[in-house]
Amino acid sequence: MGSGSCKGLTGVFPWALKAVALTSQGKNGDHAPTHPTTTAAALEHFTVNFTITNLPYTSDLENPDSARFRATQRVMNTLLDRLLKESSIGPVFQGCETTDFRPGSDRDETRVDAVCAYSKEPSAAPLDRVGLYHQVSNKTRGITQLGPYSLDKDSLYVNGYNEQPVLTTPTHATTTAAALECFTVNFTITNLPYTSDLENPDSAKYNATQSVTAALLDRLLKESSIGPNFQGCVTTAFRPGSDRDETRVDAVCAYSKEPSAAPLDRVGLYHQVSNKTRGITQLGPYSLDKDSLYVNGYNEQPVLTTPTHATTTAAALERFTVNFTITNLPYTSDLENPDSAKFRATQRVMNMLLDRLLKESSIGPVFQRCETTDLRYGSCSNVPLQCSHLCKGTSHAHVLHSYRLRTFSLLLPALPLSFLSPPHMQRSPLREVMARSQDDSKFLPGPLLHEHAQNVFEGAEECRDTNHTHTHILERQMTMK
Repeated sequence: MGSGSCKGLTGVFPWALKAVALTSQGKNGDHAPTHPTTTAAALEHFTVNFTITNLPYTSDLENPDSARFRATQRVMNTLLDRLLKESSIGPVFQGCETTDFRPGSDRDETRVDAVCAYSKEPSAAPLDRVGLYHQVSNKTRGITQLGPYSLDKDSLYVNGYNEQPVLTTPTHATTTAAALECFTVNFTITNLPYTSDLENPDSAKYNATQSVTAALLDRLLKESSIGPNFQGCVTTAFRPGSDRDETRVDAVCAYSKEPSAAPLDRVGLYHQVSNKTRGITQLGPYSLDKDSLYVNGYNEQPVLTTPTHATTTAAALERFTVNFTITNLPYTSDLENPDSAKFRATQRVMNMLLDRLLKESSIGPVFQRCETTDLRYGSCSNVPLQCSHLCKGTSHAHVLHSYRLRTFSLLLPALPLSFLSPPHMQRSPLREVMARSQDDSKFLPGPLLHEHAQNVFEGAEECRDTNHTHTHILERQMTMK
């Protein structure tokens, strides 16, 4: 039995496992996701099992929420903690958690299962379970007494190790029963905002979320290759993710392992969990971060492909600005505040109209989007509003849906001629868009189009204002071959 065994894991671990256990090393030395490269002491687990002969088993001991279960659990934890703190692992001992009570072979007997933990330096030797067994035996008067409880002297198991009385004439070899092995599962939920309630094991939200995530893991792993031997999972901690809508989940799961069976195939189990969660994207009602899954410390990050030809030029991201004046949208102070409802509503409408217009132009296949960045008071009489945008091309028109535009109010700052008439286009996209206007007769004359675009429009031909305020553009990138 390795130090990852966890015989009797059926309860909840509110102790040190919650914050630290799931950052311990995997069986092959890999670290779980919290600190992949740390060499600090890791938390190792081992099991302790024994039978009490003067504690009659009742149905209350089967219910973790019953008063008797909790009271007996607290007593057992205290007795085991006191005993092991005085053992050879005392300086690094962390604590024990009683996880299960089971009926014994007699009505006055109760079997006890517990999981204990200690800190282990990377260079330290594995747990000496044989030596620890003998120390526990000595401190319980030959496995007969633990506090007020009488023990079955043949019932003690320390991390799966047990010594049965030697028979002078054994009829057949002693067989070793299957032991309970532990492994960790970690993942990040992207649609479960982390709150302080998820930090408190006594809160209603913590308990509800713990029950749901444990049930989802149980259902998933029962259908995996370890299904026949799978025992269950316990969600041990919730931690904040990198985004406010994210919550990281830590769980410990268990399965029965025969002594002769191969170790857990964590790589194979990782792929099975990945397949059953749609490529690590969905677990029941929860959306998952596809790179966040760890199974007993094993994780696969996406492979980054390197370019085959260093000289290959990928599509570049180009941006340009569009400015125009609306003559039938009165300017109000709300349009000066980006957080106001009117600003946001007007912004959405403008974005939609420009997007729809430019998607139907010759740059449509490479057009990305437009973003209205500013709404300003008009600089001329009867010109109440000016709009500034960042996008891939637009119309120098008089009508944009239900809005009337001032003639020649379109501004295309620093728009290069290569955009107006790129070599791979037969027609200028700006000419195309202009052609969509309802009144072509009032456009800039064709021969003047390039000249005005190249020299950066600072204002309309029929209305120049030296006090014109330039708009601060929030740059958005777009694909342009």
